[in-house]
Amino acid sequence: MTFSPGARAALSTLTSAGFEAYLVGGAVRDLFLRRAPHDYDIATSATPEEIAALFPRTLKTGARFGSVTVLLGGERLEITTFRADGAYLDGRRPESVRFSRDIREDLLRRDFTVCAMALAPDRSLIDPTGGRHDLAARVVRAVGDPGERFREDALRILRALRFASTLDFALDGATLHAALECRELLRKVSAERILSELLKLLSGRGAERVLLLCYPILEVVLPGLSRLAGLEMHNPAHAYDVLTHTAKAVSFGPPDPYLRLALLLHDFGKPDCYSEDPDGVGHFFGHAERSAALAAELLPALRLPRRERERIIRLIREHQFPFSREPVELQLLLARFGERDLLDLLRLRAADVGALRPGMDGEAGHVLAAMDTVRQLAATSVHRVRDLALSGAELGFLPPERIGPTLSRLLEEVIRGDLKNERATLLERARTL
Repeated sequence: MTFSPGARAALSTLTSAGFEAYLVGGAVRDLFLRRAPHDYDIATSATPEEIAALFPRTLKTGARFGSVTVLLGGERLEITTFRADGAYLDGRRPESVRFSRDIREDLLRRDFTVCAMALAPDRSLIDPTGGRHDLAARVVRAVGDPGERFREDALRILRALRFASTLDFALDGATLHAALECRELLRKVSAERILSELLKLLSGRGAERVLLLCYPILEVVLPGLSRLAGLEMHNPAHAYDVLTHTAKAVSFGPPDPYLRLALLLHDFGKPDCYSEDPDGVGHFFGHAERSAALAAELLPALRLPRRERERIIRLIREHQFPFSREPVELQLLLARFGERDLLDLLRLRAADVGALRPGMDGEAGHVLAAMDTVRQLAATSVHRVRDLALSGAELGFLPPERIGPTLSRLLEEVIRGDLKNERATLLERARTL
């Protein structure tokens, strides 16, 4: 139960001035889970004006709602007056707040029991909703009536799913039922808030379980996800339906949340591309291109940064690239995709392969092992047009539209060993292409 130096100093300053003060929220939860808190929030009986008077460096970031950001010893601490919330009319925040002198009243307005605990400076716990018990039981449970909590702020629906994933906890039955009942309210939540919660959810250890359990909720923010449920592939390479394969691929994926989002969408087009051969074996010809097209329709609504959106679409479109462990073939792939994209594609391929059926860890490992070869090739080999002993300016005898393709062809022949990377040799060969 070690508080950060800034949190200890702030609690001491407040209590020395005669106010009650407690560590609250996620920091308390994380301390009980023996995790280092990402940030420290403090609740106090002091008003925003009284808080500001006690600390020399403050930012009035949310004074209307009782919050003051205090800069102390290199830390940013959110210090908030005990409060009770008024009515939530916009489905996002209360229309008004009433400052309180009771920490319990403040805790009872919070969303989930595991976030509704308070630690006093002497480390005594105030826990009016049973959060400590739910932590031990590994359950995410809404405070009070879950439907009321979700109607107050619909983003809490995704927060419940996010906590279930990142903490790897189960969802309390009543909380899950209310989340399903209230899921359409998510349409009122801003895309930026949805994206933030979605990326955190996908990065959690429990992402596979949450995706399989809660896909009807996520369908509201990712239209088309439900089409994957129950879609059997009828192919000996696959042991799962498309949604189960997708959820497993996400959980096998790298920690980069954008790569996990690419894995979530990488087979979105399969329902549109299913066919069977005469032997009854299922195929999904063209699904990578179709999935990329669907991603291009979905992602703008989530307000992804343009660079990340284009990166995800490109990875989905190319995720079925022909993989080989041979250095020459990897060098050609390096020339085609560049180092960063090829490494990302290998990470996605490993997760995709690992999620085909049980026992594919070895195959996924082979794909990941190729990353070391790619890094070595990127540092030492000829794999870019600019690595050639010839520049495009020296191909002025060609029509302009032929210069780029000619350089690419020369690079391929150099990589395959059919051509020496020498200026005279490259010029001579260019004249024959």
